[in-house]
Amino acid sequence: GRIDQMDGVSNVVVRPPDPHVLRLDGDPPFALDKSFSWFHFLTKPKVKFFETYVLKLGFLDGWAGFVIAVNAAYSVFLKWTKLREAELRQKAGELESTKTNAHNL
Repeated sequence: GRIDQMDGVSNVVVRPPDPHVLRLDGDPPFALDKSFSWFHFLTKPKVKFFETYVLKLGFLDGWAGFVIAVNAAYSVFLKWTKLREAELRQKAGELESTKTNAHNL
């Protein structure tokens, strides 16, 4: 956050977490809104690179524009990877609870 100086007193401004940022310790916040798609997993990062590098004229920025486009595409790739992992964990949890329920009968 940003640190403001007011009459010799430091004040740290803390923003609430962005709901679009992936959490490292759990499911992505969008897990309930979307379901994993291999098509999107394979195409969305490439589309994001094209959008950032070509349509938004990132190539005019040279190497920096290329790095920004690659990072934007990688971010989309990580989003879909985290969604896949969340769905696999959810399915594994459902299977485990089914086994436990069957064992208790």
